[in-house]
Amino acid sequence: MAAAKSFIEEYTELLMCPICLDTVKTPKSLKCLHSFCEGCLDEWIQTEKDSRKKNYPCPVCKCDTDIPNGGANSYRTNFTMKSMAEALERTKKQLNESSINCDICVQDDQHTHAVARCIECAEYLCNTCDKSHGRMRSSKSHKHVKLTGDTEKDSKIAIDCLVQRNIDCTEHSDQPLKFYCKTDKAIVCRDCCITDHSGHSCVKIEDVAKEEIRNVSALIGLAIQRKNLLEKQLKISDNLTETQGQKLQKLLSSIKSDRRAMQSELDKYFNKQERDAKEAHNNTLKQVESRRTDIELKKGITESTLLHLMSLQKHGHPVEIVNSSADIKQTLQDWSSMPLRVDSEHQDKSLDIGTYKPGHLDISQLGHIVTSTDKASVKASATSLQCKESPKLCMPNLHRTEHLVDKKSESCAIQDICVGENQNILVVEYPENKPKFVTYEINPRSLNKKSTKEINSVGVCTTKDNCYAICDLTNKCVAIYNQNLVHKRNIGTFKHPHRLCMNSKGELLVTDFAVKCVYIVDCNNGSILGTIGDGVLEKPRFLTTNSKYAVIVSDEGGHSVKMFNRKGDLLNTYGTKGSGNNQLHQPFGVCTDSLDNIFIADNGNSRIHMLDPTGKFIKYLLTPEDNAGRPAAVAIDHNGDLLVGTGSGDLHFIKYMAYQ
Repeated sequence: MAAAKSFIEEYTELLMCPICLDTVKTPKSLKCLHSFCEGCLDEWIQTEKDSRKKNYPCPVCKCDTDIPNGGANSYRTNFTMKSMAEALERTKKQLNESSINCDICVQDDQHTHAVARCIECAEYLCNTCDKSHGRMRSSKSHKHVKLTGDTEKDSKIAIDCLVQRNIDCTEHSDQPLKFYCKTDKAIVCRDCCITDHSGHSCVKIEDVAKEEIRNVSALIGLAIQRKNLLEKQLKISDNLTETQGQKLQKLLSSIKSDRRAMQSELDKYFNKQERDAKEAHNNTLKQVESRRTDIELKKGITESTLLHLMSLQKHGHPVEIVNSSADIKQTLQDWSSMPLRVDSEHQDKSLDIGTYKPGHLDISQLGHIVTSTDKASVKASATSLQCKESPKLCMPNLHRTEHLVDKKSESCAIQDICVGENQNILVVEYPENKPKFVTYEINPRSLNKKSTKEINSVGVCTTKDNCYAICDLTNKCVAIYNQNLVHKRNIGTFKHPHRLCMNSKGELLVTDFAVKCVYIVDCNNGSILGTIGDGVLEKPRFLTTNSKYAVIVSDEGGHSVKMFNRKGDLLNTYGTKGSGNNQLHQPFGVCTDSLDNIFIADNGNSRIHMLDPTGKFIKYLLTPEDNAGRPAAVAIDHNGDLLVGTGSGDLHFIKYMAYQ
């Protein structure tokens, strides 16, 4: 029973109509070789005709096909599939029976155990019917196959015998099609050869089929190759979909981060405007109250003088009038020069409500937010939006510089920079002979120092769990610290860990100054996953990564920046020793932005090179004419600005992208 079910499962899917998903009873084949049951094919034909299309695509492969006037009946019947479907249906029916019954006896409601199968008639026969079948003139030449009694084996016998069965001629029903007429290119029986095709070149159908089976085998091979190729393309599409989804999530995260940063700046800006407006309001009220008090005093004096004058006019003695003459003339002269109307408009203009103008943002008070009354949108930095039409290169703008370290040694005062997820900057400072790790909080006008810790290291990067990974030169490992520079754990063992970064997979990339290579390190346990640049790098310094290259390394000894894939193959090299175009002299820091652009600190030439994602030169962001010092470390902050740490201890903020 289980074996028979296995047989059914093996052939059911092959024999299903692609439209109704039921076993094909009378399969009709289109020219693209896809077969459908007659009912589904008729319905498809009617639908296509109603749509008034010029081309009629196959429901499965969409290949163009013709619709004959006779409908589905005009398509060729797939006899192989039809015979297999009949064997399958018979096997399904026999699952409920203990044995296979004779097809002839069943017609008389007799269930007699079958012992043989006629290949030509495709019928199961009992012992009696088998003997009778062999004696009849019309069927005595038919081939018989003895049954084993096993349902699965007997069902497979029925399938295997399909190729041995006879297909009768439509003109001579008692004659099988055995020959192929090369003249008329038609399949014929013996009688047809004698009558309609007399004198024609007729050969055995088996010989022609052997030639055609080669084409079938070749087509099967191509079909397998095509299937494998399409599966690979589908896999690539799935990978692209996944990658695009990851890029979208990264983009949305950047947008959210920029929105928070912009919202914070806007809140600070408008809060200040509100405080200024309230302060101006309070000052104005004090002025108004003081003016009111003065007016009330003058009014009281005026009323008192009026009463005195009216009394003097009505009851005054001539002596009193003459004695008051001088005061009256002086008061008359003073009051005659006073205006007799109230200038309310002048008073309104004199009321101070602050410097804020509704509908306009004072961009001088904002770090990176630019607005305009003509454009109802805020132009943000270039860190987040990865649109090919929106971001444009702008002239580099060294819009801000912070002096962090007073240089007291020959080494670079700023050794490395990284930007944390909390928008703080971690700077490796080297004022004397001991490096210090200092975290700063970015404000629009200044940097606020938060924490300081002495660690024997010059390399740092952020990790996927919002921590810092630091090359520990004392313990020859990578040390993990939290955002407050509290030590959590150590991973890996190296000879001289120098600089490091984290790739998109959450793996650490570590340069070993002693071995002169880059290690790919598991961030969880410190195990080495791969080695890159062994025997190629002369003096590796800084490193970074983007979607084009697995590792981008500044080779100070080779005066170049080398770009490798994950296998360690050198794909590209930028720079040769010198100070000309596309030349470097002791390159130090490298980093990439969200658009995969590459930035190189050309320390010896006091320049910053900006390359496109493939490693082609775009422009210089700093040159010696800027007098910005010798760049050592570079990083991109959350506002999309390029941070440049110099050997003299300055931290520059450079705007290099603009949006429209």
